[in-house]
Amino acid sequence: METLNSTPNVMNFNTANPNTFRVPVVEGTFLGQIKFAVDDPSKRWVAKQQEDGSTTYSARVICTYTGEDNEDVKGKRVTGYISTKVDDNGHSQAIKLAWAIGAGERMIEEVSTHEDMCALLDDELFAEPVCKVQNVWIADEKQSDGTYKTLARRMKNFPLKDDGTYDFTIVSEFTGQKVPARNVINAFYEYKAQA
Repeated sequence: METLNSTPNVMNFNTANPNTFRVPVVEGTFLGQIKFAVDDPSKRWVAKQQEDGSTTYSARVICTYTGEDNEDVKGKRVTGYISTKVDDNGHSQAIKLAWAIGAGERMIEEVSTHEDMCALLDDELFAEPVCKVQNVWIADEKQSDGTYKTLARRMKNFPLKDDGTYDFTIVSEFTGQKVPARNVINAFYEYKAQA
């Protein structure tokens, strides 16, 4: 990684030089195509045993922004994880993604298990459907007890700094240490094309 000064993770994105890194995705909600990060269905879902004895599954997905609603993000990618684990409100990232890509009715008719949800998304994401995808910049700081605390970013245009460079670290409000940040998928929303 090219650095401008002695601070790690601070880069200048020279768009005139094709060998340098591209400008990162700005935080926001944009139209994007969704697909699995792993092509092989037998390897894409990771099982996790829950305390109640049930098994839930998670998989990594990739969004490639189309640029139809914002030319600045065209072709840029962001990743995230979806899970079949249902929260206290009766939702999961897998359920939200199914609704966002227009498979909600099919889900109601066909899905009764976590495995059914995996099969439905395996089928639906094969076509790389389009939906609105929200991304955020986050950093996870390891705590003394071994758990992680997600840190909030404080810069308005993160990771762009006032001097035109990029700093991919977030300063912890707890320890004052710089923690590496990453851009991840935060939410999925249905997209309805204008007629």
